Amino acid sequence: MIKKYFWPALAMVCFGAGIILMCRIDFKPAYGAPGDGTAMFQLDKASSQGLTYDGTYLIYLDVNYNTTQAIYKLTTTGSIAPGTAEPPRKTDANQKGLAWDGAYIWCSIPGNKEIWKVGSSGDPPITTENDFVYDITYHDGYLYEVDGKDGTIYKINVATGATVDSYGAPDVTDDKYFGLTTDGTYLYVSTYGEDDLILKYTLAGSYVSSFNAPGDHPHGLAYDGTYLWCVDDITEKFYRFEK
Repeated sequence: MIKKYFWPALAMVCFGAGIILMCRIDFKPAYGAPGDGTAMFQLDKASSQGLTYDGTYLIYLDVNYNTTQAIYKLTTTGSIAPGTAEPPRKTDANQKGLAWDGAYIWCSIPGNKEIWKVGSSGDPPITTENDFVYDITYHDGYLYEVDGKDGTIYKINVATGATVDSYGAPDVTDDKYFGLTTDGTYLYVSTYGEDDLILKYTLAGSYVSSFNAPGDHPHGLAYDGTYLWCVDDITEKFYRFEK
């Protein structure tokens, strides 16, 4: 929760009893109304994680912790399109984020600190400096990744695999960082915990603002050229909302 405390904040005097009670008041920024966004469809899947957009379809990673994982293409009305793909390790449930570079899907594996190019045989993964690489997004030759524990965003040169920049999140305590996408001007990060938020940054890493995330457990984020999308990995609902 983003908080500022004012202590002491309030004194209540009970003259009859001669008791002074001191109370702390929490002040936090006002965001948009809870639940902003429209639930466009709901899938009967195990646990939706990463989400991206390839110019035609939403692409998302479904993680089934008991069997294999799958990457699906979806229309924006929720129909599964032909072309289901296998993630880099189809039996590894520890796969989280997706990105689209215009030709290939990329998939992150936090436990191994790796980002794989899906469907490109022989290409080694990018090894990241991030201890908990969660969601990823692509823009103009770079992958951006968010650390699921502390919210640090890393910028990676796809051609060399080198991390060229990193910057941290604002003070959002008791929250986890999951989704990441870009509209080409700003980066958007989803969090959940005490506050379910979308954090907005410039591509250079300057924090801009925050607003409420749709759903109760926001995970993958995507941008389709007009709208932001967010998938809730508990309800499996896909939300569309204005950025």
